[in-house]
Amino acid sequence: MSSGSVNTPLMYTTRDGQGNFTYPLNGDNDEYYLRVNNEDLVLNSKYAKDNSKNEIYPKDALENDKPVESTYALMANGTPIFPKTKDGNEFYVKDSDGANVTELINGNLLPRYAKTKDNENISNKIKLF
Repeated sequence: MSSGSVNTPLMYTTRDGQGNFTYPLNGDNDEYYLRVNNEDLVLNSKYAKDNSKNEIYPKDALENDKPVESTYALMANGTPIFPKTKDGNEFYVKDSDGANVTELINGNLLPRYAKTKDNENISNKIKLF
């Protein structure tokens, strides 16, 4: 996520035992993002996590999920979470070339298609040269 002239680590003040900056916790022990210009500010390309250790997507200024490039958020058990629009439609994470990411960091393929809010599959459009 581009933060413009904002120096991300200086925005966050909490640190872990190794001295790395961490997300602050709310009253439910969920990590949360700080907001700059109405957008969540990602810390070191790492998603915040809820108290169940599921990763949480940051939100853009329009309240859509805003994934880190090429990286799906994961549930605590390793299952990928599709990002969603504010209307509830899932979408694929994009790589630096704008293509849909269908392979996870561990080499596994996505276990299913993204779905619309009406539970209809959204096919993966392959970008050809």
